[in-house]
Amino acid sequence: MSMKKSIVALGALFVAAVCCSEPLQVDTSMKIPREGTPAPVVVFSAPAASVKVQVLAASQMQMQYDGDTVRISVRDLAKNAAMRQTAVKRSRDESLLLLNGGFSGSRADRPAGLLVSGGKALSIPNYTKVAAQPASTCQHLRTEHFRLSGLVCTQANGELVIGAFSQKNAEGCREAIQAGPVLVLAAPNGIAVCNAPERSLRTAVCIGAGANGREMARFIVTKEPVTLLELASWMAGKVESGGLGCHSAVNLSGADSAAAAFYSPGRSLNQNPNLVVGEGVYPQASFLSVTAK
Repeated sequence: MSMKKSIVALGALFVAAVCCSEPLQVDTSMKIPREGTPAPVVVFSAPAASVKVQVLAASQMQMQYDGDTVRISVRDLAKNAAMRQTAVKRSRDESLLLLNGGFSGSRADRPAGLLVSGGKALSIPNYTKVAAQPASTCQHLRTEHFRLSGLVCTQANGELVIGAFSQKNAEGCREAIQAGPVLVLAAPNGIAVCNAPERSLRTAVCIGAGANGREMARFIVTKEPVTLLELASWMAGKVESGGLGCHSAVNLSGADSAAAAFYSPGRSLNQNPNLVVGEGVYPQASFLSVTAK
């Protein structure tokens, strides 16, 4: 395949743009409490009602780096201006954010769970479950649950829904990624993960309280490794105490997949991003996009 055809094939790539009237806000000063020194984190925020989340599978992007496997990472997008020009439909007065999506399966470009883009299901749900551990001290492990327990969904009416994956919850999603685990669930559930020692770089998305009573969509990339419980506890924490006030949150792909690339209004796609955070070198099966409604 020629390079020209390969680049053109990226025209529908998943990216995020927020309208000039509600620019994407970037906070690089926040820290996640953990044992030892707090972990720095970058938070991108916008009113949930003003954004549109879209999804695309890497397998649709017919750029073959390794045999039949499409290999595209967030860092690839951040470095390749020609790729961005054909992939991103965005005016200069809009903010722009590129984010990694969900987990890969047997190949880097095969989603591990449900993937819906433009109303079309590109991958079936993953119904693998984790067996209940009735004797566990962690209430979330006492009942059987899906291994990929989270869902990021844009419904047909454009509403962004973040929460627990189920066949019923996935119905009607025009855009969807099954990922996980769920980090925070609406009351009375609260924090939905237990303590585990493994720390990793993380990408997560949530909906929570904002100024003037507006619901805020937040996209998070950690700059240092944290555990899932450390991340969930901070995301669910009260804003006045340094948390995000999230009532629903889902973990996305992490480690060397986790990354975001941000363009401020007026920044040309021929230029480098204003900010790139996270490793973002591992190829993704899917990408998330947030655009103005």
